[in-house]
Amino acid sequence: MSLLQRYDALLDAVLAELRGGYGDRLVAVAVFGSVGRGTPRDDSDVDLLIVARDLPEGRMRRVEQFLPMEARLERALQSIQGDGAPVMLSPVFKTPEEVERGSPLFLDMVDDARIAYDPEQFLAAYLDRLRSRLRELGSCRIWFGNAWCWELKPDLKPGEVFSLVTSQSQAQSYLRKARGRLKALAVLRDEGDHSDVVREAQELVELALKGMLRAVRVEPPKFHDVGRLLVEHRGKFSTDVGERLDRAAQISARLRRERELAFYGDIDFVPSEQYSAADAARAYDEAAWIVALAEKVIGALPA
Repeated sequence: MSLLQRYDALLDAVLAELRGGYGDRLVAVAVFGSVGRGTPRDDSDVDLLIVARDLPEGRMRRVEQFLPMEARLERALQSIQGDGAPVMLSPVFKTPEEVERGSPLFLDMVDDARIAYDPEQFLAAYLDRLRSRLRELGSCRIWFGNAWCWELKPDLKPGEVFSLVTSQSQAQSYLRKARGRLKALAVLRDEGDHSDVVREAQELVELALKGMLRAVRVEPPKFHDVGRLLVEHRGKFSTDVGERLDRAAQISARLRRERELAFYGDIDFVPSEQYSAADAARAYDEAAWIVALAEKVIGALPA
């Protein structure tokens, strides 16, 4: 049996468990990512969208409801695994109302999703409407390095506002998370946890810069350093922000280089010994500068 056939058999088993577990509440199931595209490896996670009525509030409670179904699929998951890491299910849970509110997630699905269950054509109809809106805006998916991003409105002018999915609310969420991390950075810095300041500063900068991209309707690629992409889209920002993007890109690239070392170290590199108070102070100051820059872009968005 080929790898694709093994994944197909796994998806059949997954769907049977979901139908049994959710019963009449199950509205739609789709697989996306590499399995949805038909290009999986033998260690590829299975990215699932599960749409069901009356889901409990909060991600963790929804996962708890799903866990018994996942446990019964252990043998089917093991049938995929080769010499790589174990195959895992990566479910996203949404109610029909949450689907209708939109999400950048669905941009990953307009071309690549494989709908496995949709008896009421609910998900198919939603994705058709999203495709139509993307065509209307002239949106395009473009490759950047070894990943792709969405340019949702190529002719967007600074200050222009339009409605599509929830890029704006996602940008505001990223800014809130960056602000929170900046407070945590100050604590880590004052405690002398220099390597943790560097690592957390990288995550803060990544969040803030991806939020800035989403604020101008560019959905960022799934890698950590998006500084060059900001520079490429300089014209979508106000002049005073655009003039600062080169420095933002430099900060992003420098901290990205330290991301794994600051967290894991290496054979002859102990993070807690290798980063100095000066390194931590610089990382904190640059992170604070990035947050202030993101405030200019995201903080000006309508609530």
